[in-house]
Amino acid sequence: MGMWGRLSESWAAFAGAFRSRELRRLQLAGVGSTLAVWIYAIAIAVYAYRENGANAVGIVLFVRWSLAAVFAPWLALFADRASRRTVMLVVDFSRTALVAVMTAVAASGGPPMLVYTCAVLVSIVSSAFAPAQAALLPTLSKTPEELTASNLALETIAGVGMFLGPALGGLVLAFSGPWLVFLLGGVGYLWSGLCVVALTPDEAPVADEPKPIMSELLAGFSAIASDRRLLIVIGLIGVQMFAVGSLEVVLVVDAIRVLDAGNAGVGWLNTALGVGGVLGGVLGVVLTARKRLAGDFSLGFLAYGAALAVLGLFTNFTVALLLFGMMGMGGTLID
Repeated sequence: MGMWGRLSESWAAFAGAFRSRELRRLQLAGVGSTLAVWIYAIAIAVYAYRENGANAVGIVLFVRWSLAAVFAPWLALFADRASRRTVMLVVDFSRTALVAVMTAVAASGGPPMLVYTCAVLVSIVSSAFAPAQAALLPTLSKTPEELTASNLALETIAGVGMFLGPALGGLVLAFSGPWLVFLLGGVGYLWSGLCVVALTPDEAPVADEPKPIMSELLAGFSAIASDRRLLIVIGLIGVQMFAVGSLEVVLVVDAIRVLDAGNAGVGWLNTALGVGGVLGGVLGVVLTARKRLAGDFSLGFLAYGAALAVLGLFTNFTVALLLFGMMGMGGTLID
């Protein structure tokens, strides 16, 4: 089969991911969740900067992501022991409640520490959503091609959310305070939960042979350590995630202090990341038709790393937007 035949198959499978009622509902849940994540992330970063300065942004982000990383392996076990739909529902409605508290506190001028605490809890709880979603996806897909297309669709949705969420957040921040952006994030989480409610209930997985919790917890790490190629791939993704986490702090300070673009600038730089992510998703559909994933993986790292390395050399906002777009494209190709 030629290049165009494989490309046609890729697009057909991609469209099939939305024709399936169950997959479509799962994708729509991803839309709400992704939008909420990025809308709320913009708000908490700007809120922390305005309340306690740049150091607070770094501390809040560090605590959010480090605790989420610590709890993620434990919370991911629920996706292998309980109904994946139930796990996603608990996560969505818990996030909705926590963001509602953040909205009320920020709107009333309450203690910032309560907002930060809720933000940390949202990040911890959210770490259970993606594993449950990923575990549910294969059971809803009818063919391997549809599964691959559904994964790519979720990445494209993530890219759309990455630019639309910050764009909405930045627009609202230009005319209002972070509390209203928190409210929009809560609506997104609620939307996600309602879409998950519409999914057909699934049965909890039944293990062939029950294993101790610690054995299950370490099973993934053992599998990675036993395969040199897998270890390299996961290690590289870990490096990228470290860069992504650092970039969140740099982005806020760069937009407000270096580029002098204000609160809206934070949203626009994130928007550029998302636009690049969407373009990377379209490019990904084309490249996967070649079936040379290792080369595409390397291309993603090259694009992301080059843009990040050059970013520090410029203080022009337009150049910064282009570089963030390039990082968004590279990130999606890696994913």
